[in-house]
Amino acid sequence: MWDATQAVIGTSSSLAKAFGIPREDVHVICPYVGGAFGCKGSQWTHTFAAPMAALVVRRPVSLVVSRAQMFTSVGHRPPTVQKISLAADRTGKLTAIRHESTTPTSPVTDYIEPCGKNSSAMLYACENADIPQRLVRVNVAAPTFMRAPGESPGTFAIESAMDELAVALGMDPIELRLKNHAGRLAG
Repeated sequence: MWDATQAVIGTSSSLAKAFGIPREDVHVICPYVGGAFGCKGSQWTHTFAAPMAALVVRRPVSLVVSRAQMFTSVGHRPPTVQKISLAADRTGKLTAIRHESTTPTSPVTDYIEPCGKNSSAMLYACENADIPQRLVRVNVAAPTFMRAPGESPGTFAIESAMDELAVALGMDPIELRLKNHAGRLAG
């Protein structure tokens, strides 16, 4: 089977199990096509539909996922709802961070888009940090890793809040970030 996948062995193992074939008899070929973009780390319905069809018609089958289907059948970055509260003293030293995230997942997966812990908690030093994550099961296709899982929407949210804090303090936004950077002692 030819497939665009990051998991050649995982795909062959899944196909072997699904079709009751010894793993060594399942060959997955994936030519190098560049970056993986996240969604190629899992097996999706088309991975199983093509060999099923080939068994029915008893000849090779080519299955192409359309551009529209790419948004519904091979995973997606889930939307997020993020609420950020920042507190700082007059010098700009952070005294509290709250980065609350709510993300959906499908009924059949436990995928979590980790927005806060991989951005706010790692970027800025603050003794009073609360970073809760809420997962909501909704009737959607399974979300999956995409470029920069969680870090991308999480970093955008915290950095937007830091920009707003800098304006409220009348402080240079770079100076605010340097003062609170997790890799240096804020003083």
